[in-house]
Amino acid sequence: MIETVLDIGLPAGIFLVMFWLGLELRLDDFAQVLQRPRLYLMGLFLQSISLPVIALAILLLWPAIISDALAMGVMLLAAAPGGITSNVFTRLARGDTALSISLTATMALASVVTIPVILVFSRHILGIEDTGAASVFSLSVGLFAIVALPVGLGVLCRSRFSGALARVEPAARRIAILLIASLLLLALLEDVDALRRTLEDAAFLVVTLNIVTMAVAFLAGKSAGAGRPQLTAIVLECGLQSTPVAITLVVLLDLPTEALSPAAIYGVSMLIMASTFTFIRANAAKQEPQTGPSSG
Repeated sequence: MIETVLDIGLPAGIFLVMFWLGLELRLDDFAQVLQRPRLYLMGLFLQSISLPVIALAILLLWPAIISDALAMGVMLLAAAPGGITSNVFTRLARGDTALSISLTATMALASVVTIPVILVFSRHILGIEDTGAASVFSLSVGLFAIVALPVGLGVLCRSRFSGALARVEPAARRIAILLIASLLLLALLEDVDALRRTLEDAAFLVVTLNIVTMAVAFLAGKSAGAGRPQLTAIVLECGLQSTPVAITLVVLLDLPTEALSPAAIYGVSMLIMASTFTFIRANAAKQEPQTGPSSG
């Protein structure tokens, strides 16, 4: 019964969250971002290439023995697009919200290709056998249905029904968050013993991944000459992956419960890291004059 609820409810919850992301996206955001394409492209590179490579390096260099399920959980987390949480934190940190939302939406659309590719490549590098639970094609179709399609629909609805959506958006947002939170909790409680056995290893792995990816993004942004708002957005995009998408992928691929541990721990660690970073960046923003709009 629980498995049936998760198999149906998690994709439906992700659909609603991604639809909400599409509603947040304005075409003007892309126009604004494309005025500085270098930082936009760098953000995409850091999320789609750098982050999975860092995750692979951590797994390959890790001194302890890691189960295949735990390793796949880490890679699915690294492959997941950035979540809408990054947009919220970027706004709180007085970062470039237009850049943040544009990166999140682009990675959500690109995930139809990037996630299956990263999954196949990482399995090959780590020597993990394909369980055959889902083919690359079926995974791509599933990702299109629950991630890319709702983002596109959200953008379309925003452009055509902005007035009506403004009235229902707050309620729809609360319902989506409550639904996905309840389903994630249900997924994590399905096999508590299996989670407990891997929590310690998962904690060290994902905290290391979180710190390293945010540090790399910060150094890359600095080297590229990114302004404070843009640097803030890029770092938070790389430090806040979508744990709901990662957990949904674990369920869709029918992986062992151990594969949920990285996303479960990451959901806590990323909030701590992001809150600390946001506090520092928001205080820094108060010390300097605003040079342009930082939100979409």
